[in-house]
Amino acid sequence: MQLIKCKWCGRSFQSYGYNFCPKCAQELDEQYKPVRDYLYDNPNATIDEVMEATGIAQRVILYYLRDGRLQMANSSGLLRCEQCGAPINTGRLCETCTGKVEERIVKPLQERMAKMRKQEQKQDGGAGSRMYTYQEERFRGRDR
Repeated sequence: MQLIKCKWCGRSFQSYGYNFCPKCAQELDEQYKPVRDYLYDNPNATIDEVMEATGIAQRVILYYLRDGRLQMANSSGLLRCEQCGAPINTGRLCETCTGKVEERIVKPLQERMAKMRKQEQKQDGGAGSRMYTYQEERFRGRDR
């Protein structure tokens, strides 16, 4: 737990890994429902139409797009990849840059995990970790 500034309002708060203070997080969650409901009834609406119908600020709607809660029908250029600048429909990275990040981060982690599993199997004699209840352990080896 650490003291950080809320990314939305700038107030300091005790964070448990979330970037928004509890008040802003609750407000953002509450404001999402009318936007979501409007888009269910009016697919392909523009940001201006959503803002007018719901009263939700553009900043909030753009946050939902960046957060991956909403997706644009087409790449209008409103959202850009934070790595290469390519137009995107949702999130922070285009598919190409996401693939590159996965290659740099996820693939080495998967390889490391596979290596660790192999080492564990060698230590266990290939049998894997076994667990027993206390009573089973006590009676193991005895005929029942």
